[in-house]
Amino acid sequence: MSKRPAPFNLAPEQNLVLMLLRQLDGLSQQEIAKRPNKDKTNVAHMAVNLEQKELIRKVYNHRDRRSLNIYLTDKDTGLSTDMIPSANKVNGLL
Repeated sequence: MSKRPAPFNLAPEQNLVLMLLRQLDGLSQQEIAKRPNKDKTNVAHMAVNLEQKELIRKVYNHRDRRSLNIYLTDKDTGLSTDMIPSANKVNGLL
């Protein structure tokens, strides 16, 4: 399945990451990978793509510099409000 809400150009997996962060902002990439049972490498690629779209920002964990925590940006705040009708429309197609 590769349906993407056109104005946002997000893959379903990317939207899942954003939904997780809306619930628990600041999760590490490892924590995100555990929740939908995704490969860590896949989550890392999604994070790069979402960061390029300026929807998230990655911050080194102050306790463990090897770990990155992911936070939503202000751009995502507006996106999440705008995206709900489009997400409902896509869900209706499934």
